[in-house]
Amino acid sequence: MLPPNSTFKVIVVDNFPDGNSNCSGFPRFSRSMQCQYPGWCLEILGNILQQTKIPFELSFAMKGPKGVNWGTLAENGTYIDGNQADVESGRVDTVCAFYQMTPNRFNHFDFTIPVTEINFINLSHIKPMFAVREKPTDLFSLLERPFEPYSAIVWILFLIGFILHVLLRYYLRHYHKLKSRKSEDDAHHSYAQVINELVFSVFYAGFVLNTYPAFILSALLTKSDPFPFQSQSDVIRLISHGSYKLVVTSTSSWFVDNLKFSADPFFVELREALVKNPIVFASADEAVRLVQRGDHILQMVEDSSVVEKMAAICFVLLFSEGLPRKGAHFILPKNSQWIPFLNEQITLTNSFNEYTYRRYFEERNKYIPRQCEPSWFSLASGTSTNLDALNLQSLLGIFILGSFGLFIAAIPLFLYFSSLISPSFFSLPLFLLSFVFALLLAAFPLGSAEGKEGKTTWSVNNPFLMSVRTIIRGSTYWIKYENAKKANALTEKMYDQINSALDEANEHKDTTFTVLTGEGNYYSSGNDFSPAEWDTKKAASKDVEIGFSRWVRRLIDHEKILLGLVNGPAMGMSATTLGLFDFVVCSDKAFFYLPFPILGVGPEAGASVTLPAALGVSRANGLMLFGERLEAVDALKCGFVGKVFPHDEFEARSKEMVNGFEKLPRHSLLASKSLIRGPVWREKMRGIAESELDTLRKLFAKMLSTRGLSLLNLPDLSFNLTAAQSNPFHAQLNPTGIINLGTAENRVCQKEVSDKLEEFRLTPDGNRWLQRYAGIGGVKGTKECFIAHFNEPLSSPISSKHSILLHSLTAAYDVISHLVCDPNDFILTPSPFYARIRSDCGERSECRVKGVPLDMDNPRLDIAHFQNEFDRWNGDGGRIRAIIIMNPHNPLGNIYQKEELIELCEWAMKKDLFLIFDEILSEIIYSEEEKKSFHSILDLLDLLSKPELIVWMSSLSKDIGIPGVRTSLIVTHSQSLLRSLIRLEALADVPAPDQLIVQHLLKDKDWLSSIFSTTRIRLSAHSQFIVSSLESIDIQCVPPKAGITLMADFSKYLPSQSTEEEDALHLRLVKAGVILTKGGPTHAPSPGWYRIAFGVPKEELELGITRIYELLVPGRKVEGEFNSGPNR
Repeated sequence: MLPPNSTFKVIVVDNFPDGNSNCSGFPRFSRSMQCQYPGWCLEILGNILQQTKIPFELSFAMKGPKGVNWGTLAENGTYIDGNQADVESGRVDTVCAFYQMTPNRFNHFDFTIPVTEINFINLSHIKPMFAVREKPTDLFSLLERPFEPYSAIVWILFLIGFILHVLLRYYLRHYHKLKSRKSEDDAHHSYAQVINELVFSVFYAGFVLNTYPAFILSALLTKSDPFPFQSQSDVIRLISHGSYKLVVTSTSSWFVDNLKFSADPFFVELREALVKNPIVFASADEAVRLVQRGDHILQMVEDSSVVEKMAAICFVLLFSEGLPRKGAHFILPKNSQWIPFLNEQITLTNSFNEYTYRRYFEERNKYIPRQCEPSWFSLASGTSTNLDALNLQSLLGIFILGSFGLFIAAIPLFLYFSSLISPSFFSLPLFLLSFVFALLLAAFPLGSAEGKEGKTTWSVNNPFLMSVRTIIRGSTYWIKYENAKKANALTEKMYDQINSALDEANEHKDTTFTVLTGEGNYYSSGNDFSPAEWDTKKAASKDVEIGFSRWVRRLIDHEKILLGLVNGPAMGMSATTLGLFDFVVCSDKAFFYLPFPILGVGPEAGASVTLPAALGVSRANGLMLFGERLEAVDALKCGFVGKVFPHDEFEARSKEMVNGFEKLPRHSLLASKSLIRGPVWREKMRGIAESELDTLRKLFAKMLSTRGLSLLNLPDLSFNLTAAQSNPFHAQLNPTGIINLGTAENRVCQKEVSDKLEEFRLTPDGNRWLQRYAGIGGVKGTKECFIAHFNEPLSSPISSKHSILLHSLTAAYDVISHLVCDPNDFILTPSPFYARIRSDCGERSECRVKGVPLDMDNPRLDIAHFQNEFDRWNGDGGRIRAIIIMNPHNPLGNIYQKEELIELCEWAMKKDLFLIFDEILSEIIYSEEEKKSFHSILDLLDLLSKPELIVWMSSLSKDIGIPGVRTSLIVTHSQSLLRSLIRLEALADVPAPDQLIVQHLLKDKDWLSSIFSTTRIRLSAHSQFIVSSLESIDIQCVPPKAGITLMADFSKYLPSQSTEEEDALHLRLVKAGVILTKGGPTHAPSPGWYRIAFGVPKEELELGITRIYELLVPGRKVEGEFNSGPNR
């Protein structure tokens, strides 16, 4: 809410990327052709100011010799100058710069919610990072590398051998002296000893020479990691030892703030390390110079201007792995009246904010030029100085080691002939010890190495492609599919990106391996058949080469070692192409699936040959002909994959494997591949792939329509119902079965309803309706019963001429969206929403449902929210055509007031939008007071300017609890819409038995009144029980006023705020015997929200909550209680 009579006072800072004074007309609130990056804070703030039209006043903080004065924190804990002092004192309301929250800052300021969250999901928080120059390749590192592959036990055994050797030398020396005194033939012993020692000295010298090739081999196989450190702990260690100094560019950054005051162990340890090696404060340019020197580590944040300077310098590495991301916030004075207003606007503009974030910190990276220094000591400029076998550095190291080996080998002979050492030094035991040492060197090869392995860091100079990301690390070119929202389905644009990446990898002179893997829990679900991405006509045309055929050709011709890291399920094209890889490993949760028979297509990517060769004919045909699934363990047995790693360890183990491969000689690997995948094989596979493609083109011409194919890629929302039906709970027959709190069924009065249904008998007249078509309008009397039932609470009765019967609200949504929307048009609805709406309105009509966020604490219809979403989506490939309002709301159970309904309708009617009102829950409003506050939209038609845009619908499936009786009533005053509905009525008409059952139930008014009254009491008690039970274990709920569902926030029990963790908890709950609905499909505000359907019998609900307790808080008893009478 906007503070009354207030002017918003803002300090604009000259600090890129917050604000860019190089743009003419600074400050600019939007980009132009001349200035593409006016400042990400200015763009975000400008968008808010433009949307709200609030009065504002700007002041400026320009950059001085030492940069912007952010503020100095005095010893007494207050800011004495700078921007933060202006905010703390209240002279201004905020600074147009984004701050990271620290405990100390929190004591001084109020913070808005982070501007870089997507629907409150931490996907794009600002990253802290360290910049450091990569380790130089000096003489010492060249000499050190050959020794790195050998573990500590080798050197311990060598030391033990040396000590034994000294003891034996001492013993043998005295033994020879004793023998020479006792022997009668001293000369004989002397000559024998000389010959003996001379022979073994030669063997000893030979041993030293033979260790030299072992060192050469280890030198060739050992890669030096360019990173001087691998973690924050390494940073502290290096600073503590004085190897590096820590440099920062701002005395008022969140890092320095935490360094002074934070009790976090990292900052405590770093403070101790800085006592002996003080921190260095420098300007941005000076910090760059210090980092280039090689003995300073620069701490910075992703949104600081120095990042761009560091990213432009070759041999400078940016490290951020494992470091916590920080939210970017506006800061305001304590208890500022502007906080609610800004939080609301940040929520409404989150998509724009996210887009702006990506444009500044991802897309812009591709335009940063790299400034590389030529160096004779590195053959490749601008890349890491990892050494390749037999390059200049390795040759120099081998030469030095060879000279050293020859020198060591000559020492024994020199000392012997110089008589400077006792001949007993060259004894048989010494030779044996030397031989054992040689065996030890062979017995502890690279497999027992304790080499320093670097962590994968995505280079800042690589562009962030839309759905494919690439990185070059060491001698490996990594390609990752990143379309996680669609299980990494491959689009035409992704194929273009993958093909470009494969071309670059193939031509890169310093890489040996090319890795393909997926983001998240899927490797890839294959081709994206959604209408926006798939063109069947294009795929069937011989005149156009589509992306996947180009991909297959590149895989066949690829000269580097192709590695497939299958992190999850691989389907379709992503599975068949694995037969063209050189080595494949997979997660134990992966499986391989080819939906050829379902799609009506056939093998591709050479699978008709590669799969039978790898799996055997029958197993391969099971996949290709019958759609069987190949599990990871079976793939390993067949040899289709080389290794299977546990899913939780897959990333680490697969990276470790690749790092091990990198230590093998490059020339040998590539030579071997050229023989294994030689010209004959390539020519053969090209021919097979082309033959398969010709067959596919013919099949594409016969396959499903693009609309039909698009349904195969839509999410399956039937999991809850399917899982519950596979093992349903029954108190006597199956007490360990699954309790379904995910499906919104009303069974609190199931006995009463069952008794009433048992009274139903088909009359002769009823039998007649089963043997004839009912015709338009249905069975005689059904619509009239419906209208009479729904008219009872209305002051403006429904007319038969404005209504139509359809077999369900699912059918109603489907038909109405088909009539009012074109493909790719949009429908808005308050969110979280009933997840099925997206399918109902999208599967056939191909329109898109978008959520308008509700305040979970006070869910109201806010016109500003609707306007924001209207501006966001209208024209984005389609138009906004309608709004769906569920009143009472599903799943929150709130009731909208008369005024907000009228206001929303008038706003929508000015834009000629249809308003679809679903009032299916209107009979189960718990209290009489709330029921009086409910206003049906049908009673408000006379108050609206365009009532013909209103579509009303309801059903009996929720209030009476008969979802198996498929009936619904639709009312509209639009004659054109009504006539169109009548034309489609035959596609969704109500079966005659259902119509007769409805008449039987609706004619008994006393029974209906009793059922509704009992249902309200029981559902109210159920909702109160859930709320009290869950809030006792810190699960916050939104208490409903109506309906059979509520939303509960389980985020406390998620290890991290991610959809993956939400999915994981959902599966854990299923295994515990209780099903909830995940918040993601409902468009909930953040991961961790779940919808709970509590319309089950009391005993089932109690047991379901008990199972939740047993999973989340083992040993704790359920603390909620029912406050109503018996519930069957």
